[in-house]
Amino acid sequence: MIVFRIVVLLLLCNIAVAQRVMISGYVTDRMSGETLIGATVYDMRQNSGTSTNRSGYFSLFVDRQASVRFSYVGYESVVLTVVSPRDTVVQVNLLPAITEIAPVSVSATAENSAINQQPGLVAIPIEQLKAVPALFGETDIIKALALTPGVTVGNEGTTGLQVRGGSPDQNLIILDDATVYNVSHLFGFVSTFNPDAVRKVDLYKAGFPARFGGRLSSIIDVTMKEGNNQRRRAEASVGLVSSRLLLEGPLSKQLWGRSSYFISARSSYFTLFLLPTLIAFQVSKSGQYFNYWLYDINAKANHQFKDGSRLLVSLYNGNDIWAAQEGSQTDRSRFGLNWGNTTASVRYTRALLNNLFLRSTLTFSHYRYGIETQARTKQNDDWTITQRFSAMSSIRDFTAKVALEWNPLLGHNVQFGVEAIRHRFRPTRISTTYGINPDTLARINASVGATEVAVYAEDDFRLAKWLRGNAGMRAVSYQLANQQHTYAEPRFSLSVSPTDRLSVKFAYSDMHQFVHLLSSNSVGLPNDVWVPATRSAPPQASSQTAVGITYSFPNQSINVTLEAYHKRLSNLIDYQTGTNFLTNFNRQWENTVERNGIGDSKGIELLVLKTQGRLTGWVGYTLARHRRRFATIDQNRWYDATFDRRHVFSLTGQYAVSDKVSASATWVYQSGQPTTIPVALQENIGQEATAYPLLIYGDRNNFRMPAYHRLDLGVTVRHTTRKRRDAQWSFGVYNAYNRYNPFFLDFNRDLIFDSSLQIVGFDYKVVRKAVFPVLPYLSYNLQINR
Repeated sequence: MIVFRIVVLLLLCNIAVAQRVMISGYVTDRMSGETLIGATVYDMRQNSGTSTNRSGYFSLFVDRQASVRFSYVGYESVVLTVVSPRDTVVQVNLLPAITEIAPVSVSATAENSAINQQPGLVAIPIEQLKAVPALFGETDIIKALALTPGVTVGNEGTTGLQVRGGSPDQNLIILDDATVYNVSHLFGFVSTFNPDAVRKVDLYKAGFPARFGGRLSSIIDVTMKEGNNQRRRAEASVGLVSSRLLLEGPLSKQLWGRSSYFISARSSYFTLFLLPTLIAFQVSKSGQYFNYWLYDINAKANHQFKDGSRLLVSLYNGNDIWAAQEGSQTDRSRFGLNWGNTTASVRYTRALLNNLFLRSTLTFSHYRYGIETQARTKQNDDWTITQRFSAMSSIRDFTAKVALEWNPLLGHNVQFGVEAIRHRFRPTRISTTYGINPDTLARINASVGATEVAVYAEDDFRLAKWLRGNAGMRAVSYQLANQQHTYAEPRFSLSVSPTDRLSVKFAYSDMHQFVHLLSSNSVGLPNDVWVPATRSAPPQASSQTAVGITYSFPNQSINVTLEAYHKRLSNLIDYQTGTNFLTNFNRQWENTVERNGIGDSKGIELLVLKTQGRLTGWVGYTLARHRRRFATIDQNRWYDATFDRRHVFSLTGQYAVSDKVSASATWVYQSGQPTTIPVALQENIGQEATAYPLLIYGDRNNFRMPAYHRLDLGVTVRHTTRKRRDAQWSFGVYNAYNRYNPFFLDFNRDLIFDSSLQIVGFDYKVVRKAVFPVLPYLSYNLQINR
């Protein structure tokens, strides 16, 4: 009887589908020709809809007579009337709204209801992220994401994100499907992502889709712009730290509308400012000199073939180079530090059928970090190197992915695929004039290879107007030498929306991470060494459960989300403060870290987000606790993690004063960061004893720094030049009320003397050291259309 009912149900579904047709195609920006990711496609008669995928493609079952609305934030909606007895392929072009400052009224229909918001996903429009005031006036999407609930940064100004109790290495950051292992410029004060090159950013904190894996805490999916296939355009920007240049347009007149290129470059000019000190050093009028240079380049080209398939090629390369010299006319020493990323992606997409979409990708990622010291002596007008030591660490990835997206029935979007990653780790590569045993040098310079293979399947389903979910499974295998680890990672999320304005959500996910990050990073220096999981330091693991509720005020374009989570972590490692893993070649790295730790993170987050109208922005609050436990630390007791911030509050807003002038402001408050300080003093009686006693340390993270808070303000003025070119001035101030926020703690030590000048005691004081006072900034941007 049960089998009979199932057969009847399937037949009814087939009959219902047979009475419908499929509409599919791309949604693009009419002005630039770029596809729009996440645009809403909504059947107004059936109250059902979908959204465009990462390639701007969609497919939707509709009645043979239907009215379909296409909409995207910041664009004018288009309603397309479909009258067709068969499947139809369309390309819909949306026009950017002439102005976004007027209040926008949006009806409370299913197309903009809270049910469409995936649990744990933060998808703030890129223009809103770029409007956030930033350090030195450098627009920074990573720091803007750190103002959302559940996300913080370690130290002021730095770019290492800590998401829901996770460390920075537990974030998978991808740029056009390629992994970016380090996102810091200028010692972490600026991120590697040039805002001119970024098209869309999605941050997943929970409810991870099965197509993503390899990290525990978050997925940051960054998509690069494709380029304008309608006209050539150039844009230049000058700021306090760097200047930027953007070029885009069709590849040729013959390929107009079907192909485009995009190039964005950024470079600092500290070298010009430091040129006088270099000249003084060269003529020996100064005893020391240092130089700093950073640059990055984003490039992308894409072409649409006549059969509708597309080929996209994107490249990124960025480097930071710091060098310092000191000495005299005859003897000099040099210290150098450099790090950088290179990524490349080749992606081919094609609609195999109207409801079956292929996406195949090849990517390359390379991160390197190195230090070098050198001593030289001048003899007979020639400089001779007397001592040299260099150490470099790197990781290379080659990745292949094939994914299929299938819409078999109305309300079901099925994705399945396979991916393979070949890692090549080189934890240390040393070159030196010091006498190191050749066998030892060969051992420590050896590279290590590891392989990850994963298959996944997920179904993003909508069973009813009020019920939507995502169920998926990811199976992953990791192999290193003769070791192999295999895991199944279930993922599930569900949204129940009793009304068009209210949604209740649940999400669960298992994740594993097969890389460890070793770092002596205490003040933002990106001295990171990536190593593979091994038998003695096995892959890290996490399981996270999240529940939430979202309420929408569509007429005001406001969404309010309250979400709670609990995350458990295992196989964690902890680092020995101050250890330099690049030069520590007397022991294996596994023996220099604490291993097999566990973590427990729980919190409640509130986000109030407004994306349209004269006033936009968001308010975020987080109440959380993040703890760690290691058998060898504090006698296996729980302690607050270094990045535990009990209370975090942020207020970010942008206000359009007029069509030409807009203002922005950000205020952030965070509870003090845990740190470890001494609890007692001990008399120093050793062979190298000094007047000062030894410091005795107690439990891990037994003290909290003072609370952190600051206010940033910014103003943007747009105008048209005499040559009819669009331009804008941006100016503002960072840390407007000059808050003395602690960057790190230090000790002031004073001796206490009696009347006969005998030492009778010691006066120790913990003092906070700040880096950034009130800092004004100014930048100029000019667009050149050709």
